[in-house]
Amino acid sequence: MFAVGAVKKGAGKHQSWSSDGKFIVCDSDLLLPDGTKLEGFINVIDTATREVTPVVPHNTAYTKDQASHAHPCFSPDATKIVFNSTQGGKEMPHMYIALFRKPAGPVNPVLVRGQDGNRIVWARPRSKELAGYVVYRIDSSGKKTAIGEPDAKETSYVDSGRNASGYAVASREFSGGYGRSRDRSAALGA
Repeated sequence: MFAVGAVKKGAGKHQSWSSDGKFIVCDSDLLLPDGTKLEGFINVIDTATREVTPVVPHNTAYTKDQASHAHPCFSPDATKIVFNSTQGGKEMPHMYIALFRKPAGPVNPVLVRGQDGNRIVWARPRSKELAGYVVYRIDSSGKKTAIGEPDAKETSYVDSGRNASGYAVASREFSGGYGRSRDRSAALGA
């Protein structure tokens, strides 16, 4: 057991774990050991490092009605946080979603040159929200151009063009969010 910080009396006090156990999200106003005050924020605590990250102000007015309380919780892959807020009006709290971190990108992409063109191959990232991928061709100036959108079942893409300097592939979520792209130079497959 460890203490992250003192919880201010009367503020929030709603916590929730990520499904992988790596993070805790809370709407509690915190006083950290170094004297830093985090008031009015949705905060994420890394359970391994004990680091506290303020993600977004929740802008809610805590009333006796629980509907006005933030009650933050993670998306299944812990990339987004959903919470309530009265920032749109106390009579009708609204639900908001904040991005905590980008989703995982494709794993270990490799570029293979073949007779049918340049094939980029990758392993599927661990993601509960994966809808598919976006494949980019990178030209000699470094500009990325989207050339394909394979679905989540696919783990490769063939580009019949021969003049690319490299490729990148990024994961795409059902929510419309994009993960980190992984770039690979065309020279890798030479």
